[in-house]
Amino acid sequence: MRNAERGNVSECNTDWGKQQGPSCIVLLIPSDSGVYWCESGSGEHSNAVNITVHAGAVILESPALPVTERDSVTLSCRYQGTLSNLKADFYKDGSLIRAETTGEMTIPAVSKSDEGLYKCNNSEGESPESWMTVTGPAPIPSPAVPVLSMSLPRLLCSLLVGSPYLLVTIILMVKGCRSRTPGETRIPRNTHQDQLGEFLPYNTTAAGAQYGILNTVCTILCYLLVEVESRMV
Repeated sequence: MRNAERGNVSECNTDWGKQQGPSCIVLLIPSDSGVYWCESGSGEHSNAVNITVHAGAVILESPALPVTERDSVTLSCRYQGTLSNLKADFYKDGSLIRAETTGEMTIPAVSKSDEGLYKCNNSEGESPESWMTVTGPAPIPSPAVPVLSMSLPRLLCSLLVGSPYLLVTIILMVKGCRSRTPGETRIPRNTHQDQLGEFLPYNTTAAGAQYGILNTVCTILCYLLVEVESRMV
């Protein structure tokens, strides 16, 4: 698509250019100056490019699309379509910024202050001005925070495995407090109750058996839940 300087929007292969696959071949003349872009059949379109066709012998070749900060950019002063070996002076916003003997000027790392109108001249003439746009660097995407997920069967399994120990611990603490008598012999247990100054009755065989039964039942249930989950996947 083209929006020429005279304001007419038209497609390639109508009154200008020749369509060759995805490309449009144009033998340019000054009246072909304008804004160019391409569109897909679904309506999507590319960035627009402003192309100025100059009838003179000297042109400045510069990036048509915006350049990103810290990129390296080369401006070329061309004479009759080819890079001249003539000494060229480069201007920005009307002020001389550099003189090059090779006809090229390179900005190693452009910044926002480099944005503006550029032109060049040599012994063969002066180029038209060309605008160079400088954009900020692309934002660095923040690393995705991993989300810890657990399926319902595995969550239930974890609860089942930990519940018997917690339940038996609470029961033993309650029984120990209720059954404590002045003459009863007690020994300290090597558990986390030691830190609280608690002592449990010596005879905990029944409680241990209860814990073993609960632990076995919970382990079986846990295995069944995981097995069901694996079959559902």
